[in-house]
Amino acid sequence: MNSFENQFIEKQQITHNILQLLGEIREFKGKQDLFKNQSPQTLKNLIEIATISKRGKFK
Repeated sequence: MNSFENQFIEKQQITHNILQLLGEIREFKGKQDLFKNQSPQTLKNLIEIATISKRGKFK
């Protein structure tokens, strides 16, 4: 498998598209962290609703 060869990752070219995708991931991560800090109770409620919904699907 090529990905286990020495310096495989270092040899890969980083395209503009990859940089753009990394920037978008960073932006979404920042928004997620902001939401977690500003609305922890809302997040807990959403997690609870998702958990209940998930349990209902598997019955």
